[in-house]
Amino acid sequence: NHFIFSLCTEQIGMGSCCGTPQEQHDRDVQRDLDKSSRIDQREIKLLLLGAGGSGKTTLFKQLQYIHGQGYTDRDRALYLKQIHEQLIDSMRILVTRCEEYWERDPELYAQYKLYDYALDYNDELPDAGDAGNGITDDLIGDDMKLKNAADAILSGGNNRKLTAELVHSLKVLWANPVIKSMFAIRNQICVPDSSQYFFDAIDRVTADNYLPNDTDLLMVRYRTTGMQVQHFIVRNHQFKICDVGGQRNERRKWIHYFSNVTSVIFVVALSCYDELTFEDENNAMLISLQVFEEQVNSEWFSDIPFILFLNKSDLFFEKVAMVPITVSPCFTSYNGPVNDAQSSMSHIKEVFDTANSNRERSIFTHVTCATNKDQIEKVFNDVQTMIINWSLERAGLT
Repeated sequence: NHFIFSLCTEQIGMGSCCGTPQEQHDRDVQRDLDKSSRIDQREIKLLLLGAGGSGKTTLFKQLQYIHGQGYTDRDRALYLKQIHEQLIDSMRILVTRCEEYWERDPELYAQYKLYDYALDYNDELPDAGDAGNGITDDLIGDDMKLKNAADAILSGGNNRKLTAELVHSLKVLWANPVIKSMFAIRNQICVPDSSQYFFDAIDRVTADNYLPNDTDLLMVRYRTTGMQVQHFIVRNHQFKICDVGGQRNERRKWIHYFSNVTSVIFVVALSCYDELTFEDENNAMLISLQVFEEQVNSEWFSDIPFILFLNKSDLFFEKVAMVPITVSPCFTSYNGPVNDAQSSMSHIKEVFDTANSNRERSIFTHVTCATNKDQIEKVFNDVQTMIINWSLERAGLT
């Protein structure tokens, strides 16, 4: 009996010291949570926000290249598919819109008639599938060549492999002046500016041994879904950059990423003032301004630095020389020189600054071109210095 009593006492003592397995598990979980919390407190978390097409993902890729680990061949191979999809998707839009515009008003939009659309209803004419029977491009008319090329692009679903036939069709169509005329109004039909870069380099980017270079990675249009995260260390400070999707359906999820944010970088495409959004064909600058106003005045960000990147300055300088900013409903009050870039840009800055209702907090504005590596490196150095100084001041260390 004494032995049994001693054994029970020892087991009770061990239980009171170590607890049950469930209690030990709870302590381990809490320890991990505490460690994660300490890391979060030391880490500088930057949140990249902006409407779709603003260029924030290009900025994210630049920062990964400059301060992160860069891109492996495996990473580059993943972007190859995105480049090929952009070629097909862009041409599909161009071909479709040519016919839509012409059918809307054949006289007004005569310049967008790609070929004789009556050919679409003649089943007896040769098509691209007859090549095996000895019927080649040399034996059919220009209209049939264009029709066959258009059919090849329009047929089939998404995520198609870029075959030799599709590459040939892309070349035939891109060489046509009607397609070039439609591309000239890409701001109205939601075709990415960078598509021209890839169409002009189609032989290189469709070669069997092709691997995207650094410029290709920056130029490809990539719609972010969810959140991408990149960690890197600058001046002994740990940074965490978070890029979240900018399309309307993605913006509904933003609130899930708002905790423990050190600063927000909001990206606006300067050149979007005459463009339409991909989702609902509203003025893209109007949507950007509305999203900016909502976020800059959000209670989540009321006491942290808010940084505005007016991006795509290279495209803006080209466009404003021909198209005044007053075409956007955001800038109808502008009364400066019509095609003056600096005056127009000052007005844009003023409009965005006015959207900030918290007059005690300044908006730190930078004019950027996300595809310019040297400029982004310099601008981000300025940004990180400001954020680090702000963080130290907030912690009472200055």
